[in-house]
Amino acid sequence: IGLDGLKLLNASDNRTMRSYELGHISRWQSRGGSLILYTRTPVDVEERQTTLSADDSTVRNALDTLTCCCMQLAELLQSRQTETAQETANNLHALVVGGGKKKTALPSADEVEYWRSPDKAGWLQSQGDVIKNWRNRWFVLKQGYLFRFYNDKVAESIKPRGVVDLSKVLPGRGNTIQLKTTSGGVVHYIASTETEVVEWVSAIEGAMAKIHKTIA
Repeated sequence: IGLDGLKLLNASDNRTMRSYELGHISRWQSRGGSLILYTRTPVDVEERQTTLSADDSTVRNALDTLTCCCMQLAELLQSRQTETAQETANNLHALVVGGGKKKTALPSADEVEYWRSPDKAGWLQSQGDVIKNWRNRWFVLKQGYLFRFYNDKVAESIKPRGVVDLSKVLPGRGNTIQLKTTSGGVVHYIASTETEVVEWVSAIEGAMAKIHKTIA
């Protein structure tokens, strides 16, 4: 095991039988006297599994070495400015921090199909970005994002006029729907009835709970 990856050698002549780049290791598991590696190269359709068996001490030493090598390689790649190097470094760091399991990445707003089966949708009043008067707008809640539209004619070809990433806000209660951003700002929305306020806040809190469960 080294910075150039994990190599399986023939015991008799040290001939390399298999080689795995550290950046291709997607996760690992340690079970007693076994270390299970899951790898996936750019050409693999799905993960490949390799099980290494030895006594408990050898498995622990191999896992410690593997973890250290992944961390060292991540630090080396961080200094490079290419997008591929940065992505590999981030993946290795997430793998080490997660103890062999990568945290599930949240989809970006551009990846969410907001025009299909929303978690919740309806009219809310929101303030304009430039002119701060209240206007009735259609909102769609899906996969941890709150999308704002001019009306309820939402389709794939219609781009949202605004998006709130719920992973970066805290819900507030009151006569209005309040979302406090991590930068200290506050966004307000007004529903037509108190019941709708409760429904929206409940839906938003549920979406945020899913986010925290996904990235925890």
